[in-house]
Amino acid sequence: MRAPFHRYLAAALRPDLDHGYISEPEPSLNGRQIQYTRGKGLGGSSILNFGVFLYGADEDHNRWAKLAGDEDWSWKNVKEAFHAIECYDFEGSLEYRHLADPVEI
Repeated sequence: MRAPFHRYLAAALRPDLDHGYISEPEPSLNGRQIQYTRGKGLGGSSILNFGVFLYGADEDHNRWAKLAGDEDWSWKNVKEAFHAIECYDFEGSLEYRHLADPVEI
């Protein structure tokens, strides 16, 4: 899946939203400097990096549950908890719901 073009607009068209940090010349990169994007404004750097998050691997959660002796950490239970807090029901978001809803795993 490709990110829709409008998700790049803030980074491309609003350089004033970036602090403009650049690394020191890096010896291991032949002296090149690396841009370090850090956002200004509501949401901080999320305004420029899309606020992306990913779920942990299901087997990681299952292992943590086993190690902790607590089934609340199992993937089944954690997935239900994620779904309970992932709600995009305000009317203004309906047009963009396909961009916000996590893909069913």
